[in-house]
Amino acid sequence: MQPDSAWLELRSQGSSSIRLCFVWCGDRYAHRFELNKDGQSLIGIQSLEGADHEAWPSSPALQQLNLQTNGSGGSCALLLGMAGKNHWSASIEARAESLMFDIACRAQGPALWLGSSYQINSSCRRVSEHPDGSYQLVFGGDCGQFAVRIVADRAVLAYDQQHGRINVLPRPTDDQQTISARWSYTMQLVPFDDAAGEGARP
Repeated sequence: MQPDSAWLELRSQGSSSIRLCFVWCGDRYAHRFELNKDGQSLIGIQSLEGADHEAWPSSPALQQLNLQTNGSGGSCALLLGMAGKNHWSASIEARAESLMFDIACRAQGPALWLGSSYQINSSCRRVSEHPDGSYQLVFGGDCGQFAVRIVADRAVLAYDQQHGRINVLPRPTDDQQTISARWSYTMQLVPFDDAAGEGARP
């Protein structure tokens, strides 16, 4: 039996914490970045999951979750899963108020879609793009506020302003028969004072 929820904690102070939460959704784990304070939750972004019949879901289909401590004393999540004939693995490491994502997919035949998609919650106050192609998102609500910067380490970021989404895509490959794709990115907590002066992206 799968646990209903688990998380990697980035910051905790008193009754307030900022976490990456894993929530069992249908036949796989979804994850979301959220602030918890005094029993209230402020969700920032959350993964968009596909249906169980989709071979190429909008985010990796991850059904197995293992939380553990890494060698440096931090925490990490290791995940595995599949949809159709496609197999995914993910490593998410919490380190110095950052989350390091490393995703891989092994599939047969041309990919109809590969990547990680995130819905930006209505609590988002501002989205700004940095010169290096990273995106900073500022969230606020009754229980507090926080800011997150998403950086593509080995991936391509695409902001879909119309649908309020951030897509993280692997770089293109020339292999059309056997696909082994890998993409990595980082979500960093930003001090709110640093985020307050950011302008909105048009």
